[in-house]
Amino acid sequence: MEAAAASENATPRGKANGGNMVVLTASERALLSCLLARLQSLDADVLAGHNVAAFDLTVLLSRMQHHKVGCVLAGCVLRGAVGRRSVHLLTARLASGQAKPSQAKPSQARLQVRRSRQPFPHLLPPPQVPLWSRIGRVKKTEFPRLTGGGHTFGGGAGAGVMSTVAGRLLCDTYLAARESVKSVDFTLATLSSSLLGQHRSDLAAAAGADPAAAAAAGGVGVAACYGSAAGVLRMLRHGETDAWLALGLMFHLSGG
Repeated sequence: MEAAAASENATPRGKANGGNMVVLTASERALLSCLLARLQSLDADVLAGHNVAAFDLTVLLSRMQHHKVGCVLAGCVLRGAVGRRSVHLLTARLASGQAKPSQAKPSQARLQVRRSRQPFPHLLPPPQVPLWSRIGRVKKTEFPRLTGGGHTFGGGAGAGVMSTVAGRLLCDTYLAARESVKSVDFTLATLSSSLLGQHRSDLAAAAGADPAAAAAAGGVGVAACYGSAAGVLRMLRHGETDAWLALGLMFHLSGG
């Protein structure tokens, strides 16, 4: 997979994206952190997607809550009983060579913090920033409630989920299409075909999906994609295609 990612990043499109268009991470938690870092770096005014309010945001926030994607502080993730001042001190001691990583015990850190709250002011990292709040532009410390929903926002998203995008505009083409066009259904595949004239193949979500049935439906099983680097890249391109289709629907609906 490393060779496939390097090959994609070496293409002209990969180089135009800073040579890190395809990034490999060791875990789902690291992947979520990478996504949030990208969102903060782009600092987009508008987030566009199809059914992003009722599905994508809820799923992402649920996984962040599961993995306890908390606060980042100078490369350290704040978890457990080690407080902010403790991490401040440990970061300073490690940077100055006064402590080894194996000596960085929470109890010692708290003891040292009581003696001196700011032993190395010039090495103190910036204030903690909750990772999950980077979805929007408002820094928040309390994780939102993911329950609720209904039709308050038209698509089943709850107030807690929608509050995470505060500071940005959210364009959900699923909700926009329901208000603007008449259609048999409002799936991305149907709207792409009827409004954009684009065919969208689907990935069979079931892990035990029949390959023959998936091929007949114009797609391939998700489980099969994990069997090779080419399959993983196919999933990446599938997600990218969906993003372009949602963007096309946004422009089509706004112009119609």
